[in-house]
Amino acid sequence: MSDGDGERDQFDSVLRGLAAEGETSPSLSGAQIRRRGTARRRRRRVAASAAVTVALVATAAVAAPRLLQSHGPPTSPAASAPAAPSLNPSPSPSRTGHATVSLDLGRQRVTVERGGHQLRTVPVSVRSSSTAMRLTVVSKSAERSVTAPMLSSGEQYDYRAQWVVELRTDGGAPVLLLEWQFASRDGLIGVPLAENAQWLYQQLEIGDTITVHHG
Repeated sequence: MSDGDGERDQFDSVLRGLAAEGETSPSLSGAQIRRRGTARRRRRRVAASAAVTVALVATAAVAAPRLLQSHGPPTSPAASAPAAPSLNPSPSPSRTGHATVSLDLGRQRVTVERGGHQLRTVPVSVRSSSTAMRLTVVSKSAERSVTAPMLSSGEQYDYRAQWVVELRTDGGAPVLLLEWQFASRDGLIGVPLAENAQWLYQQLEIGDTITVHHG
């Protein structure tokens, strides 16, 4: 064997030795192994805790908007709407209670009382030979054709009268209370002023009675 061959064998032996040392795990004492195991377990616990925390945070982030939408901030009760105005207003004082109406033939006036209070005395024009003590309202017409005689000739003519209240005596004879300047015949109670005639028309209702005083 030549010197060259001997040197190559020695070099190969050294390389194999180095390779064997690289493949062989370094030897550790028992304490070092235990410390490494403890460190691994700690790392695993920390990693598990971190994973749980991340999961909880993600769950809270998803659930929070839903909770806010479902519950939301407390709302104050809606303010009460103002009461709607009544469609049936309370009657005026002049229409409260039953009307007491009297006709004074001597003084030529009609007096209306309600609830013990005198509301108005209305001048009228009456020509009546009747001895009736009471008149009853049987109908009302805001406008009506009335037949009356002319003062000059006595001929009959039709007159479009307003605020006509038809009355009946106890014996059934008709009497008309209406806007009229003067009583041109028996059975008419004329009210000279249209305002007064309208007011009496509004105060009297069907079935009301008028007490007649003969002066």
